[in-house]
Amino acid sequence: MHGDSRGNFSFLATQGTTDALLLLLGTGTVFLGMKSGQRNYVAAGLLTGLAVLTKSIAAFWIPVVFLAVYLSHHKFRLKDIIIYSIVLSGTAVPWFLYMFTAYGNEFIYRHFIFNLRGGTEHGQNSAPLYWYLMYMIDSWKPFIFMAPIACYTVIKYGLSDFRKILVPVVWACIIFIPYSVASSKVWWYIYPLWIPILLCTALTIQDIARRPVLILFSFILILFSLHPYWRFDSGYSPLLEFFLYSGFVFFVYLILERKIPGAKGNKMPYRFLVYSFWGVFIFISGFFGIRQSLDTPDWSRNVKNLAERNQGLRNIAVAGRPYESVLFYFNTGNVQAFSRTNSVPEYVVSTEAIHTTNGKSYTLIDMEGDLMLFKLQNETVTE
Repeated sequence: MHGDSRGNFSFLATQGTTDALLLLLGTGTVFLGMKSGQRNYVAAGLLTGLAVLTKSIAAFWIPVVFLAVYLSHHKFRLKDIIIYSIVLSGTAVPWFLYMFTAYGNEFIYRHFIFNLRGGTEHGQNSAPLYWYLMYMIDSWKPFIFMAPIACYTVIKYGLSDFRKILVPVVWACIIFIPYSVASSKVWWYIYPLWIPILLCTALTIQDIARRPVLILFSFILILFSLHPYWRFDSGYSPLLEFFLYSGFVFFVYLILERKIPGAKGNKMPYRFLVYSFWGVFIFISGFFGIRQSLDTPDWSRNVKNLAERNQGLRNIAVAGRPYESVLFYFNTGNVQAFSRTNSVPEYVVSTEAIHTTNGKSYTLIDMEGDLMLFKLQNETVTE
């Protein structure tokens, strides 16, 4: 794992991306789906339409999760779904029609095909199937170390009444599975996964708070997440060890939860344990959040400062980093990933020196922090 693949919400919100807004609109849609009344479904359709306008096909999960939360809370009525769909379409479709009328097939290629290829073809940000799991183990502590207990809790509630966990399970799967299968991976793509993770964690903590022995065991787990052994880097990824840890925790918790009696008795300071658990959990969460924020290079600020001094450039490629922030600050529609571009770029934005495969290089024309702007030295070049 590299430093630029970790970050917090405030860092994400300044990256020139719209993922933070997408998460807000998606969560609002899910919340409205829990309520009755056609006005709520109209509002949900409006928020979903705005989410589609915000991130286009990246908002695919919102209608699916809305349907899941609707089915888990209400008796199915086709009229409600039609109202939601009409408002959604009426909000989003006109812009797409206008853009297609104005730009034709170029809009279809740039807005849909190019983005889809970025997720399915090997290119910039290409990573293996298990990359997001590694990222979560490294960065989502201590939540991820509660995952074996959360899985046990979800299975237990699912066997008794699946509707209780339908929404977080569908929400998590519809985000985690498609983005893991996709070739291109960036850490903020799975930020919508935070909400179902928090829901499952809350359900888990509510469940373990019944008995002191379960609280103590969970206490040990979140402290265990502090051990430097679980600090991933590019050459050290104890993924197998985490699977063994998860299996062991699941097995031990099964024994504790089913076999060892426990109650809120006088022998243990139950209330003190509960408050201590919450305090340590919140402290460790804040600790990892602050550490990740400090470790994350300020890529966006450097891009912004570099772009302010170099406006008007065209045909820019970005090497080794996501290109969204460069696209935003350089104010040009022609920014691509260096490894995926089909044409020869005039300029390259990168954090390291760039050399083409045939030995021809780029001339450095500006620099901001660790970020460099290169100009093609020769008129022709092959990748």
